[in-house]
Amino acid sequence: MKSWMKHTVTAFGAISLLTIPGLASAAPHVTLNGTAQVYDTDPYQKNGRTLVPMRAIFEALGASIQWDEETKQVTGTKGTTTVVLQVGSTKATVNGQEVTLNQAAEQTNDRVMVPIRFISEALGADVKWDEATETVRIYSKDMADKVIHLGLSEEINSLDPAVSYSNNDQTVIQQVTEGLIRLDRSGNLQPGVAKAWDVSADGLHYTFHLRGNAKWSDGSAVTAHDFEYAWKRALNSETLSQWAFQFFGIENAQKYTERKGAVEDVGIHAKDDLTLEVTLAASQSHFMRLVTLPMFAPVKESNPTLNNGPYKLQSLDNAHGALLVKNDAYWNRDQVRLEQIDFQVEKDIEAAGRAYESGWLDSYTAVPSKAPQRDVQSVPQAAAYYLQYNENVEALQSPKVRRALTYAVDNQAFADSLLGAGAQGADGFVPTGVSDGFSGSFRQKAGDQLHQAENAKQANLLLQEGLKELGLSGLPKFKMLLSDTDASRKSGELLKQAWHDNLGLDVEVDYQPYKLVLQAQYAKNYDIALGAWQADYDDPTTFLDLWVSSGDFNNVNYRNQKYDELMTQIHKEVDFTKRTELMIQAEKLLLDDMVIGPVYFKNRLVVSKPYVKGVQFSPIYAQYDLKDAYIEGKN
Repeated sequence: MKSWMKHTVTAFGAISLLTIPGLASAAPHVTLNGTAQVYDTDPYQKNGRTLVPMRAIFEALGASIQWDEETKQVTGTKGTTTVVLQVGSTKATVNGQEVTLNQAAEQTNDRVMVPIRFISEALGADVKWDEATETVRIYSKDMADKVIHLGLSEEINSLDPAVSYSNNDQTVIQQVTEGLIRLDRSGNLQPGVAKAWDVSADGLHYTFHLRGNAKWSDGSAVTAHDFEYAWKRALNSETLSQWAFQFFGIENAQKYTERKGAVEDVGIHAKDDLTLEVTLAASQSHFMRLVTLPMFAPVKESNPTLNNGPYKLQSLDNAHGALLVKNDAYWNRDQVRLEQIDFQVEKDIEAAGRAYESGWLDSYTAVPSKAPQRDVQSVPQAAAYYLQYNENVEALQSPKVRRALTYAVDNQAFADSLLGAGAQGADGFVPTGVSDGFSGSFRQKAGDQLHQAENAKQANLLLQEGLKELGLSGLPKFKMLLSDTDASRKSGELLKQAWHDNLGLDVEVDYQPYKLVLQAQYAKNYDIALGAWQADYDDPTTFLDLWVSSGDFNNVNYRNQKYDELMTQIHKEVDFTKRTELMIQAEKLLLDDMVIGPVYFKNRLVVSKPYVKGVQFSPIYAQYDLKDAYIEGKN
């Protein structure tokens, strides 16, 4: 009981800082387990406390109530807990122990109004004050291990899979939708709405067999027609979907988006309610990985707001958050352990940290400079940062010179200095967090392709040999092009220092606005630049395809026929073991030529309470999958 009283006094002090003392103005909102509460007398605030009708709050929390008209005394009982208040008195008791209140119960318009936090916490409920929406959120004791409160760093733009914009959008979409295929926490393909699938020997034809018990949140069946409609809608130029390119591997898809072909010619067809047939324009070994992404979710044409995932949307406030509840129509609902997911938008990272410490948030994403010292884990973001060497510059035409510049940078020391736990030194080009396209991590299978610790010893020798082969007596002065952000400026200083200390080179850094940096890179108007790429899908080819001779983003002017041939083989290969071997060969060739010099891989810092379990983190688009999440050991 003493611990309860200490918690209550602390909580009362905290809430008083979040409300306006005195006779506060507008009526605050109240929710119980996510459901808005409606009272016959509006709640109001007084002396920094929210008061609500007596009988309504006691009964909503499952307590019986007795009212003594003569003494003006309220007695509420729930199980072994008895709460006693008296109108006009700041003294109350909980199981006989006296508690002092800042605000007494009072009678207004023939209704007895009582302080909501005191009553709720005395009866074992959890109470949170949401200042942004002026809402008192109450969670009953039986919901303590069934709801999770998660922070989002930006507002929610759209929950439409075709026009969603940010990772936050896609994180919410991931929970309320389910595509044909899911990924497990090891990156393996698992059945979703599709219970099975067939792929033709040439890799061009995919047939998905849908399960008969997949339902929308209204109980209607999820059909192959819902997928055909959703995918073709994403391709429709009038939809203005930024994700249309993800479907371009499908036959005639790009032509339809560019208004050069008809929708009926696109290779997406519902053969019947439970069979979806997809024809590709050319073999695309990573197509199944694409199908797992949020933009490939189904949409019901007659009611686009319905959900078919483990959870369904109960309420949405784009600026402040979203409340999801367990979807009882979901085919695999028995495996879903949470009852609610409470997404809260908190753009201020310091405010998010305070909310986490106070118990308002169970998890949020931090930035390296403001991450707490505990409860932090680094999650790969599938993002690579690398030096781009422009082969049009004579001194950079030698692979040995490029290797020397790459090996002279201690990647792990660079990552530690720049972002701490928010990065790791690169040991290849394809970053951590990316699978091999079949089963397991590509980076683990490819291993260390840089061997930087060993190769750093020969950096000076490589530089001299490379210059000699070019007929140069020394390395001409060159410029490094970087954007003018704080992180880029720090990167520039670290690179300059490494090249000065290890190669005796003095490099000039040209800091430009990001837009101008991109323009210069595309025009190949630079010497060396620091480039970055984040995965478009979970497969190494999203990185390796950058450097084919005809690649749209080949800003280093790389031309290697053997590399092009390897990439062609990779896209045609249907044996995944052979395909992985080919991708390892392609990365090795790329790093032998060293047209790009890997520096670091970026991580996301996730702060989570120890009692949050079963979260499946994702490096691409949606930040995590909460189907298997649960709370254990919270109280």
